[in-house]
Amino acid sequence: MSPVKRPSIPAPVRREVFAEGPCVYCGDPADHIDHVRPIVYGGTNDLANLVPACRACNASKSGELLTNWFLYAGAGRMARALTSPKVAAEYQKLIVDGMPRRVAPGQPPHGFPNGYPHRRCPGCGGSLRRYGRRVNHVCEHHLSP
Repeated sequence: MSPVKRPSIPAPVRREVFAEGPCVYCGDPADHIDHVRPIVYGGTNDLANLVPACRACNASKSGELLTNWFLYAGAGRMARALTSPKVAAEYQKLIVDGMPRRVAPGQPPHGFPNGYPHRRCPGCGGSLRRYGRRVNHVCEHHLSP
């Protein structure tokens, strides 16, 4: 299945987002634009949904909702991010209204092919837990030489 093509962010909107300052999540210089509510959860390219982000924060957040990403992003990033009115408004909306479902066609509700946050190890059937882009799993057949 091919990925869903999304419209690019217009140059004037990009300039306005970068003028907001450094990365809203960690404070480093921003070189990316993040969708506070990801496109796959119904986010748009409107200025109200776009914030400046550094490459590391944008890559780690990826298509996650704030409530999921804050679980493993760390308290420092969460505290800094919530100082942004855009991020704070989206976070409050998620807490009050609940979690939205993914809107991209053919995608599971949480975006991981085998469900979130658990997958099964093909070798032993043990649970694989996903934290950001890392999969943590230890079982005997993985430890043997």
